[in-house]
Amino acid sequence: MDESIFSLLKPDKPLAPIPTGLNSRGKSLKNIRAVIFDIYGTLLISGSGDVGTAMESGSAEAFKSAFARVFGTAPDDSSAAIIRDLFFSSISETHSRMKSEGYPYPEVDIIEVWKGILSDRQLNHLQIPADDITASLMAAAYESTVNPVWPMPGAGELIRKLHASGVYLGIISNAQFYTPVIFEYLFNSDLGSLGFSPELCLFSYIEKRSKPDTSLFDKLTIKIAECGIKPAESVFIGNDMLKDIMPAAVSGYRTILFAGDKRSLRMRSDHDACSNIEPDVIVSNLLDITDYIQEGHNEKTFPGRKKI
Repeated sequence: MDESIFSLLKPDKPLAPIPTGLNSRGKSLKNIRAVIFDIYGTLLISGSGDVGTAMESGSAEAFKSAFARVFGTAPDDSSAAIIRDLFFSSISETHSRMKSEGYPYPEVDIIEVWKGILSDRQLNHLQIPADDITASLMAAAYESTVNPVWPMPGAGELIRKLHASGVYLGIISNAQFYTPVIFEYLFNSDLGSLGFSPELCLFSYIEKRSKPDTSLFDKLTIKIAECGIKPAESVFIGNDMLKDIMPAAVSGYRTILFAGDKRSLRMRSDHDACSNIEPDVIVSNLLDITDYIQEGHNEKTFPGRKKI
């Protein structure tokens, strides 16, 4: 990965979670053999609350700032407004097209979005190369401008403890190419070295589907079956009742709602799809998760990971 990508994604300062006032509660989870995480708002503090929220809320000033970080100078107000409008219209048009093709919750590839913007004739006067590298730089600069991130307290220790216990670790995240990049930078290790099984890590920009699409969990079910694991022996941890807990629960997974940051907690109490869904556990501190899992497991729970 280009070093300039790391430089653009590097946070300017630490973030701290905003307490929600909720207390950890729930029942012991027995025989858990796989733990699957959401990233934004769960393992990472998200300054905007969620990666999707950040994409939807950028101002022309945010685009000017991102442009200046990549090229050294900001575009004029008119060009910045064009960039902003192209960004949101491109995402909207791609979503509409993909929905017509059978993707209920489509996900764009943000590099392709930026390549289209940079090659638009309305911006010819800026003389910007519309290649993959430049598009990646602009995507990273914009994302870190509107959605700064930082490790959630306890995230690194939780991952280490779970990996040491023998469970499989995976991810289902609404994400872009920069998500694993910044994650690995902040935790000073790649996902595999942290203990995550690559086959159990599903990112929306690769799958072209975003949560709450249950197809992501259907694919995960196939992957964990190759390890001899059932959904009922797995737990999904996320901060959003609609995007995380609901699709995991209806797919047969145990669920833990992370309620440790007011920015990202989404209870969705007014959403019909969540009306009959309850997480098995709610935690306000990530490290509480080990208590609920360890209370329920026995020696047969963790027979050791096999290579998949």
